[in-house]
Amino acid sequence: MEHILTVMLQLDRAIYHTPDIHDKDRVQVEFPDILTSDITTVANSVNMLRAAQAASTETLVKMQHPEWSSKQIQDEVQRIMTEYGIASPKGDPRNGDYE
Repeated sequence: MEHILTVMLQLDRAIYHTPDIHDKDRVQVEFPDILTSDITTVANSVNMLRAAQAASTETLVKMQHPEWSSKQIQDEVQRIMTEYGIASPKGDPRNGDYE
């Protein structure tokens, strides 16, 4: 596709003498990731899963922020749990703390 578009630009220059098109100009084509969802779609999915209690807070955070590291995800999960008063106290074995 890039080659075809580059040739079309070269023809445009040769036939119509279009300024600012040079022999060495090359077209680069980039398509967005097909799986990229818009924020509204992701937010609606997260809301439906949360309402149905069909996904953990961690899963929902991962869905909302797929580019985040594991640490960022865990930090956000902890903030959400604390904000809603559902955070496990330190030393709770459900939290992986065995004191």
